[in-house]
Amino acid sequence: MSATERAELFSQLAADKVGELLCAGLIFLPAAKETLLDTQADAVARANARRFLSAWVTQPVAEPYPRDAGFVQRVPLFRELTDLPVPVIANPAGWIVERAQRAR
Repeated sequence: MSATERAELFSQLAADKVGELLCAGLIFLPAAKETLLDTQADAVARANARRFLSAWVTQPVAEPYPRDAGFVQRVPLFRELTDLPVPVIANPAGWIVERAQRAR
């Protein structure tokens, strides 16, 4: 994807989450993290990736529960966000992982 397309995608995914489409962006979490951490990436794409990830971990969140399909795959996606150098993303992601582990 071009930088413009990537920026638009993350912007739309953030809007989807705010619009309570709680699962729409799940498969884009790794790409958003990669974009956010890439210091060579387009500034708008990085900013939109950050906004998307921040929205993604802001309540309401479609938290992974053991009886949900894909639980084993979803928890690591949240766990991978906990090492981001952005506390407004890393901290809530960690809390989501902790609650998922307690629910087991």
